[in-house]
Amino acid sequence: MYFSLGKLVEKRYFEEDFKEVCTVAMEQHLSWYECEKELFQINHATIGKTIFRSWNFPPTVVDAVQFHHNPSSSTKAPQLTALVHVADLMSYKIDYGAPGAWAPKECDPDALKMLGLTMEQAEQLCQKVESEMDGAMEILKLLE
Repeated sequence: MYFSLGKLVEKRYFEEDFKEVCTVAMEQHLSWYECEKELFQINHATIGKTIFRSWNFPPTVVDAVQFHHNPSSSTKAPQLTALVHVADLMSYKIDYGAPGAWAPKECDPDALKMLGLTMEQAEQLCQKVESEMDGAMEILKLLE
């Protein structure tokens, strides 16, 4: 499982809200982002954007963080945002998505097009990433 910076802040500082998202997302078959929209006035992408901006990350990175669920809204870094969008979806396919949440319902076809990928190609890359992650985890186990 992976956590975005926004989700880590939610988990650390808004623990009850974090638990509620986990529960409601699972019960209602919602993605983390969809569940946040249902329950709150803020979401992990906005939290992440705010933190990255305060840490003086380049505007392109801030833009990608802010719009990774709506890549067509990106004006400063559309290709990077498309990449983060696809990577976010793929993280669920290899069981590294948010706890208790369902994968986003679909991948933005324009994001795939911008990256020169089909969904099938993205899924093949996902299999390669999963294999690499498995290998990396084995190496880490040897270091324990």
